[in-house]
Amino acid sequence: MSDFLQRIGMAWTKSVGFVRPGALTALLFMFMTAIVPSRAMAEEYEILKQRKCTLLVTPSAGLAVGQTVQAEANDGRRFTFRVTKKSKRNATIVLRSSRCPPISGGFSTGGSSGRGGKKFYLGVLGGGGLFTFKQPFTPEGEVAQDGSVADAPQPINGLSGGGFTAGAMMRFAPSQVFGFDLGVSFLSANTSGKTVLSNQDDYLVNAKFTEVVVLPALSIMRCISKRLYCKAGGVFAIPVGSKISIKSSSLSVDTAMKYNRVGGEFAAGLNLGSAFTLAGGAQVSMIKGSFLIPEQADPILLQNPLTVFVFGGFVAAF
Repeated sequence: MSDFLQRIGMAWTKSVGFVRPGALTALLFMFMTAIVPSRAMAEEYEILKQRKCTLLVTPSAGLAVGQTVQAEANDGRRFTFRVTKKSKRNATIVLRSSRCPPISGGFSTGGSSGRGGKKFYLGVLGGGGLFTFKQPFTPEGEVAQDGSVADAPQPINGLSGGGFTAGAMMRFAPSQVFGFDLGVSFLSANTSGKTVLSNQDDYLVNAKFTEVVVLPALSIMRCISKRLYCKAGGVFAIPVGSKISIKSSSLSVDTAMKYNRVGGEFAAGLNLGSAFTLAGGAQVSMIKGSFLIPEQADPILLQNPLTVFVFGGFVAAF
């Protein structure tokens, strides 16, 4: 590589006539180092099993008996291990100590444990599922020809329908095990439900939720084991175009909903690599707000309905 760069430097010097070959070679070398990944950055190794202070790791490529490697404990402390055995696929590393804490799932021969040297990550998230909005909607009784009011049918208690969410996140990870996430996502869901009036006419309610959702959370990237992921946090949603529609033979309402949605989010998943996770969970929240029927002076208050968004999706942090 140095001979190649030297020849490039000499050729450039002849063409421009004022750059020293050694200086240009150094500049080219720094440029190539910046854009080409260094081979000194070692492959990440996975810990398959830990028995006290003896760890079975994979793959064994790049390791040699007698070599020392560094790994990080779940509490963030770093320990130096020595390779004692090596097979075609796996290797055994040992810490010479009588007591050994649980070790995180990855390390590297370069002295940094996988992603342990990095603290801040940017990522994306997305998913889809079932959104349920539980608010009673009772239609008024039908007026018969004799002026009497017929019995009202059962109310519509739960509106449900499909929804999806997508957004971006930032993660601060003080260790390989857990991190603090702040996500901002866009959520869209269409929910509906209906009942039948005594004249066999449909009484239909449809609510469309379009929200910006703020999602602060604690993520445990290695929950029980390296392959499992857990997350718990809050949900703060602000509507940006949510509407409700109520229709029957005698009523037609299409109006905006004004509310705040506050609750919690819980999820668990499977780590498919150091950056990508498949996860599923639920957002459980309450809504406080109202909507206005144009013919009425007073708004109709939402009765603190419970909403549940059961979803599956992905989380990726780089």
